[in-house]
Amino acid sequence: MSGKVGGNQYFEDPQAKWRHDQGSADSNLIRALQQGDSWLVVEALISARVLVALAKSTLIPSVHENDGGKTSDMSIVCLTASDGRVGLLVFTSVESLNMWNTEARPIPITGRDAGIAALDESASALIIDPAGPIPFTLTLPDLVALTGVDQRWRAVILIEQVLEAAEIDPPVFTLPEKGPLVIGARAGLAERIARLLDGRGDIHAFTPHGIAIEITGGPD
Repeated sequence: MSGKVGGNQYFEDPQAKWRHDQGSADSNLIRALQQGDSWLVVEALISARVLVALAKSTLIPSVHENDGGKTSDMSIVCLTASDGRVGLLVFTSVESLNMWNTEARPIPITGRDAGIAALDESASALIIDPAGPIPFTLTLPDLVALTGVDQRWRAVILIEQVLEAAEIDPPVFTLPEKGPLVIGARAGLAERIARLLDGRGDIHAFTPHGIAIEITGGPD
């Protein structure tokens, strides 16, 4: 496998890093997929090599294009569901990629970097081998765990968007080294903010240790 995708730090030159890769599936990842346990799949993906697909968007229905990863008219493939959620497609092998689309071009990447790239694409899922042999989907909490990186800053961005839509001035955010994301709010706003964030699974997925709202003053 060869070639290079520009504009995305996670897609290094595969000709250099993966020069000996024959495109076969990682055996540990396959065993995890066979067991059907998402946490086993996450653990296997951390070090496994997977493939993302480059394809012409005209050939793929409901495709989500990443301009940063484009080479000519080829785009990194994410599929958009009817409810608007985006999933990054990854494949365990060249064979499983060809089962899905023989015209797609394989780009090797570690599973962990695929998770980070998915979040950067605003994807909420990692769709593994959609055409088989063992289709599997990791959800947003799985992606956050896969990255192994503090993703609370993504929650901050989403919370700011929610509060802006509700015409609430941005609060003070504190990100301790460990623990929950802390929101400082005046007493009159704390309960309202809590209600606005209730049920926002995407926000809570980025804060696996929870969100704490601290009172910073009197009623607003």
